[in-house]
Amino acid sequence: MIPDAAVEAAARAVFEQQYEPEEWKLVVWQTRQRHLDDARLALDAAAPHLMAQAWDEGKDVRRCDGVPPNPYRSQA
Repeated sequence: MIPDAAVEAAARAVFEQQYEPEEWKLVVWQTRQRHLDDARLALDAAAPHLMAQAWDEGKDVRRCDGVPPNPYRSQA
């Protein structure tokens, strides 16, 4: 599950491309929720790819034998 803080950071980053940062506090609840829902949807879709990359990069840094296969990538 994507942490709420990550969802809000993503929503605010997209929002702030069009509006001033302080305007986020002035957005009505329904509009803010729509931005948060959109950000969560995007992050949920991206998370498996980010996790797979992080696993691979961590394995490369460790350079140890016996590391299990990456559970975030298809082994087929």
